[in-house]
Amino acid sequence: MDYATAYGINGADRRYNPCGEYIDKAGNICYYPDQKDHYAQQHAQLEFNHRINPNWRVTATAHYTYGGGYYEQYRNKSLKYFHLLPYTDNAGNKVKKTDGIFRKQLANHNFGGLVSAKYTSERVQAQMGVAAAHYIGHHYGNLLWVSDSLYSQQLPYNYEYYRNLSHKTDANVFGKVNWNIIHRAQERLSLYGDLQYRFIRYRMSGINDDALKEYADDPDMIELPLLVYYHFFNPKAGLTYQNKGHLLYGSFAMANRDPSRANFTENVLYNRATRTYSGDMPKAETLYDYELGYTYSHPRFTVGANFYFMDYDNQLVLTGRINDVGKQSTTNVKDSYRMGVELTAGVKITNWMRWDANCVLSRNKILNYTETITRYDADYNWLGEEQVFFRETTIAFSPSVTAMSLFTFNVAGFTGTVQTHVVGKQYLDNTQNSTAALRAYSTTNIHLRYLLPVRQWVKQKKEREAKGYVPDITLLCQINNVFDARYASNGGSDCSYFTDGTACWPWYYAQAGINVHAGFVVQF
Repeated sequence: MDYATAYGINGADRRYNPCGEYIDKAGNICYYPDQKDHYAQQHAQLEFNHRINPNWRVTATAHYTYGGGYYEQYRNKSLKYFHLLPYTDNAGNKVKKTDGIFRKQLANHNFGGLVSAKYTSERVQAQMGVAAAHYIGHHYGNLLWVSDSLYSQQLPYNYEYYRNLSHKTDANVFGKVNWNIIHRAQERLSLYGDLQYRFIRYRMSGINDDALKEYADDPDMIELPLLVYYHFFNPKAGLTYQNKGHLLYGSFAMANRDPSRANFTENVLYNRATRTYSGDMPKAETLYDYELGYTYSHPRFTVGANFYFMDYDNQLVLTGRINDVGKQSTTNVKDSYRMGVELTAGVKITNWMRWDANCVLSRNKILNYTETITRYDADYNWLGEEQVFFRETTIAFSPSVTAMSLFTFNVAGFTGTVQTHVVGKQYLDNTQNSTAALRAYSTTNIHLRYLLPVRQWVKQKKEREAKGYVPDITLLCQINNVFDARYASNGGSDCSYFTDGTACWPWYYAQAGINVHAGFVVQF
């Protein structure tokens, strides 16, 4: 929804939901009732644990998950999107688009296993193991109905307009150890290390549904056969010192992340005739994380600070764009970083009340970044695209300030929390444009929990006779957004701007005002 609706400006209805909205041929606004996301998973696990001796334990796990479902839409789409060619009707009009109901469907299988051995002693804790999993993903689309007079008579039932298949093998071997160098009553010095080698093989075949938007009439451009390999080395190391309530620690970690399927389908084209790829081939993301922290714990209070610097190579950042099923798109940026400090504090005010809080102050930047921006005049006439260079710009959806306050109460079976979240301003894309941003917001939620004294209500004699049959009954109540804040916590933008720099089409997801949930739990 737009800015005014999301924030309830001038009485706009924040409950308005454009999902499934379309305009019929008579110009009426209608809503398609079955624009829903249907997805379900079934999980199966088999676990084995065996203690060989007081120091050694062996664990093995096998797992299988099946997932399937679809997302159905009513949309006015280009005929090319459904792998159909435009045509000229009897009146001489060029027909390029049509109203249609279509489903994007998937069926996937994920299976694998993990075997590990763990050693524990007073000074050393160590673990080693190997894990492997294989994923099979079937993606396909069906056109259920089309309003076009020509194709409505020619298309077969449940016309399938694309299908592709993905296989992903993910295996790793790891070892980690924690060594207590000093292990005295109130003083401890420990060193830990973690090494992992990870191998990924990703294979894709079939029609690229994102390429259908422009290349459906060119069979050489709609396939996307891929075979990529990744070899990742992920080390971690850290040192921790504790003495009389003081805790000092430092760590370094290196982590890698492989691109998702959408990163390939949205950014890569394959020409079957020339057997060449074009577009932006996604790269794996590498993170170097440095952290240094200090915490002091007292029976009445705690304070702490954690400083971090996260240096990225080819970070996959959100762009602000979404695809046909509402998923946020990501892209690589060569050089970027996230750095900041997290401050924590807590105090035991009374024996039945405690207050905890934290605050994160951060800088989240992309360096030497070029964005392609589309320009329009005030009458929405397309003026062209231009490359805009940013020596340093803020990463989308990355607030520089976040904070939390938590009061906890616990009295005679009654537990309550009052939690307040504060989130700073966030940009919807990577151009740092204030006209495409989420406003800072604050929300407060109250959670109440009360254990009914059922056992006290039952007389002692009857309780002995009914031992094991007296239930524990807990009443629950959750009040969200107590102060009825009008805010949006997510949205997007497509990097299109008017000549004055105003964002053309930012959108926002309004969050609910004050709302209440209540229930109970019965335990025997």
